[in-house]
Order: sequence, then structure tokens, then C-alpha cells
Amino acid sequence: MADKETDSVAEVSDDLEQSFWELMGDEAKQGLPELAAKQREEFELLRDGASSGISGTFGKPTIFEAPGRDIASTPANIGIEADPEAWAQDAAIQDNSRLGKVDAVPLKFEEAFGRLDEDGDGIISQHEIEVAMSNPAITGSTAQLVEVLKIYREDLRGLSNDEFGPETGISREDMKAFEGLLKKDREHRSDEENALVDGMQKRLNHSRAVLDNVERHAFPSLDHPEENIKPEAVRQGCYGDCYFIASVAAFANTAEGKQAIKNMIKVNSDGTYTVTFPGDPDNPVTVSAPTDSELSYYTEGTENGLWPAILEKAYGTYTDRLNIISEEGIEEGSNSGAAMKLLTGKDVKTDSISDSRSSIDETDRKLTAAVRNGKPMTAGIDHWAHHDPGLQNSHRYSVLDYDPTTKMVTVRNPNGYNELEDKDGNILDDHHDGIFKMPLDQFCRNFSRVYYGQ
Repeated sequence: MADKETDSVAEVSDDLEQSFWELMGDEAKQGLPELAAKQREEFELLRDGASSGISGTFGKPTIFEAPGRDIASTPANIGIEADPEAWAQDAAIQDNSRLGKVDAVPLKFEEAFGRLDEDGDGIISQHEIEVAMSNPAITGSTAQLVEVLKIYREDLRGLSNDEFGPETGISREDMKAFEGLLKKDREHRSDEENALVDGMQKRLNHSRAVLDNVERHAFPSLDHPEENIKPEAVRQGCYGDCYFIASVAAFANTAEGKQAIKNMIKVNSDGTYTVTFPGDPDNPVTVSAPTDSELSYYTEGTENGLWPAILEKAYGTYTDRLNIISEEGIEEGSNSGAAMKLLTGKDVKTDSISDSRSSIDETDRKLTAAVRNGKPMTAGIDHWAHHDPGLQNSHRYSVLDYDPTTKMVTVRNPNGYNELEDKDGNILDDHHDGIFKMPLDQFCRNFSRVYYGQ
């Protein structure tokens, strides 16, 4: 087994050296005319289906809040043919049932440098990365590169120590130094260097899978958009806005929410979307279609369309209209109740819960009533709270169902993975979809509060 692992590592290093710098071919030549035509085509398709009732991404940026999202600690799979065994083991990001198999994903930094370095100073700054993230003309593999530069900017910019004074951005010399890391055998790199290489590999594989599988319509089911409006369509990205995304998924789990979400999003003839939140109907927000970089980094586009990413982008603009990237107008780690109220237009009641008998009994009654009345619910775990394996501190979840007979609560992680685990670290089912069931007393022991839509 050890020899097999050693051979695998050597093959990874060889393949990386040959292919990691080949990203961004024809996509880099794609310009705005093609993009405008594509958006126009989408509008016409959606307009044709409008008669069915269509009235119509985001705490600090992080590789998500979940320990399982620490992609730097997971197996490397970028720039090479994805290994099926490693893929299966890493369901958190590479679940075949969700994204499909990813082929080799290489990287061409040099070809994109001039395009990203807008001021020509030889440095790609944070500002230039943000501009590129929001640029709809940057697509495909170029957009994948922009996303990993955003995530790993701090690690990459110090690799070459080529600037006088503080390192202000990513230079060609930094990326040459990174190329040098790829040429080293894994055992000759430091733990930090391996974490950087592995993390960038994993992110590129993941973003490739997302972009290959996304349906570029708000609602792909034009005649019946409510078929696309469901919790499984909602997958939080790297940004810490779980409170909003969990609320979106919870609302999408109700009959009322499906209709309301369909009516929130209006498709415009220029390829933009106007979102009217029921909680503030006098202040609609118009946003551009999420870019490839945004779909990779923020709420992901899926086979069920762009609608969750559109809502996230609109919420970011609604919260703070001054950000270059709309999604980053969203305040991280904010109030689940306020987000749900904006989405539903109705009051939200918050209950602090515990594993006391009285709290369990009261939660039983309120969960039963909310399910019976078709109301959205979310639940949160405080940053200081004890939690069982697989759950996350400082995180919000959607509550999808409750069975008062069996006393079982159905919960969903908004990132679409990372579930409750048994004592051996195994999830309780084989779906890897972020949905799991837990007894009511365990729910009350782990979660700190529940938000009930009215």
C-alpha cells in the first residue's frame, strides 16, 4: 500500500508540472459581444416561458465555516485526471452524484496576467482580483484562476519576496515560485507548501465541476419553475453568509416559499435580474447575472439554475450597494431572523433552546406547528456551543421537517454536505447531501436557537 501511495504522489507531481499552466485557452479570447448574445438568448427563452407565471451570490471570506471545508487538508486532484478513490473519499467537494466526474484542470497564469493586471504595474492587487471576479467577460478557466487567486492571494504574494517593502499583490515572480513548488516532489515541500498546492488543486477541480454542471437560467424548468425551487438547489460557497443561505433553502422548502421566490425574480431583456424582496417591496434591486468567478466562489449555480445565486447577489447589493463585488455587501455571521423576514415579508420568532425537559417539550410543540402550517425554520449553533461530530460552530442550518411521532428532526447544512456523524466519523446515510435526521433531544442539545417564520 505504501508503494502504491508513493507512486501516486510521483504521478501527481509529474502531471502537475506538465499541465498546471495550461489553463485559459480560448476562453481568454471571449469578449463581451458573445456574452451579450448568450444573455440575450437566455432572456428570450425565459420570456417565452413567462406565460407560465415567471415574474421575474455573501463573516470574512474563508474556505467556508466548516472544518470539512478546509480544502488545504484534503487530497490533491487538480491538473490531473481525478482519482475515483480519492473522489469518493472526499464527498464534501467531489461527490459524483452531485457534480459529476472532473477531468484534468490545468492552469495558465502567464496568458492571463496582462488581462488581470489592469494598471500594468506588474502586480495583481486585491482590487484587480475583485474587478475580475465581477467581470462577466472573464469566463471558464480564466474565471477559475481568478477564484483561486482570490482565495490564495495572501499565500501566493509572498512566495518570491520580489517587492520593495510589504508585498501588495501577486507578481509573475510569485507565480514562477509557485511553479517551482510544483516541480518539487511532495516530500521535498514543506507542510505549508503542500497545503497551498493541494488547496489550489482542490478549488480548481471544484470550480470546474460547478461550471460544467450549472444551468445558465434563473429557472431551467421554464413552464414549472417551482420544480427548481427546492432546498437541494441551494449550496453555500466560500462566503460566510450561512444565515441568509439557510433561510433561502428553508423558504424554498415550503409551498408558499416556492411561489414567493418565483415571483421575486424578474428576468430583464438585457440579461440582468430585478429582485423584489417581500420584506421591502418598495426597494427592488437589479443585478447582473452571476459571473463564472462568482458562481465558483459564492453560492454555486447548479442544475436547478441560477436563482439562489441571483438572490444572494441581490441581497448583497441590497445590504451595501458600494461593493465592487455585490455579494460582499452581505454582513457575515449576521441575524438569521432579519434575513428570513426580508425573504418572507413576515415576522420571525426566535427561541433559545436547551436540552432541558421544558425546552424539549416546547420545541416539540413549535416544530410541530411550523411543519403543519408550512412555515420556514432555521436553527443555529453558537460559536461557543458544544456540538456532536459533523456539526459546525457559528453556523446556521435549515430545518426541513419534524415528525412528532418519532421525535425526529430533519436538518440541512446550507453548503450541501457536512452532516451529523457517528462516533466513528461516518455520516448517518450514504447521500452526502447535507441532509440528516436527529432525535429531538439531540437537536436541542446541539443547537442554540431556532428561528420560526410566521
